Amino acid sequence: MGIADRLGQWKTIRRRRHTIGQFLSENRIVEVEWRPPIESPLHHEGSTLRLPMDSIIGPRTLAYGHWHDEHTRLIRDLVARQPTQRHFLIDIGANIGLVTRQLLAPEPARWSGACCFEPETKNLAQLAWNLRPFSAAHVQPFAVSDHTGQATLHVDEGNAGDCSLQPLPQNVQRAGTRDETVQLISGAQAWALIQAAREPGDRLVWKSDTQGHDLKIIAAMPDALWDDTDIAMIEVRCNHASPAEIDHLLQVAAAFPQRLSVKRAARPIGLAELEAFCRKRSDSEFDLLLHR
Repeated sequence: MGIADRLGQWKTIRRRRHTIGQFLSENRIVEVEWRPPIESPLHHEGSTLRLPMDSIIGPRTLAYGHWHDEHTRLIRDLVARQPTQRHFLIDIGANIGLVTRQLLAPEPARWSGACCFEPETKNLAQLAWNLRPFSAAHVQPFAVSDHTGQATLHVDEGNAGDCSLQPLPQNVQRAGTRDETVQLISGAQAWALIQAAREPGDRLVWKSDTQGHDLKIIAAMPDALWDDTDIAMIEVRCNHASPAEIDHLLQVAAAFPQRLSVKRAARPIGLAELEAFCRKRSDSEFDLLLHR
């Protein structure tokens, strides 16, 4: 396919996404139940998904047939390199379960299960529905942090994926925001739930996307977790991270021989570049893929 054809296809999908969003907004539809087509990585035995009709996740998933599967495909390909090894997924900030489902649904035999942490009430209901075909996918209604207690979760009403324990950035136009009190559990408590759910011999795959809380969570997890982890996809945003939390991320990253920066494409990233990015403490972010 030539560049003109590829650009034309991209514009068509973008137009489709805009049209879907506009129609749903005008008709005040807040949720749809959708059966992904067989070619979608979200397809699993004809089961349906419940999608929020926000301005981002619902329209994009309907238009593209997946949720950023260019990221999850990287993980699936790495898991496929170990055909005799079963893996267990840890999804921190699972949202409505699209990433978990895109990992488990295409080849469920490669996975022994998943532990999915999500504190936001609306997301939780859709997460439970979307993962119901996977009996070994455990939904945990908690936010993981460095201590136990309660905290305020800040929620963007127009983007189901923009929920954060950190204040939401002020330079973003939003349909509205609200606050919700959520239950926190410590890294040690999260690890206990993971250990109870996984099978002996499982290797771990870690995915975290918590809108700025990831480095605190990583620093709170025990070293044993990283010893058992083959693959990790981490959203790196450092504007609220402490120097100790940045140091801990660098320590974890150094233990993995392969490190990729995943933004619009995957490219190798060295520890020096990673450290320089983190020390800037900017609002920028990228996904860091680590693997052995």
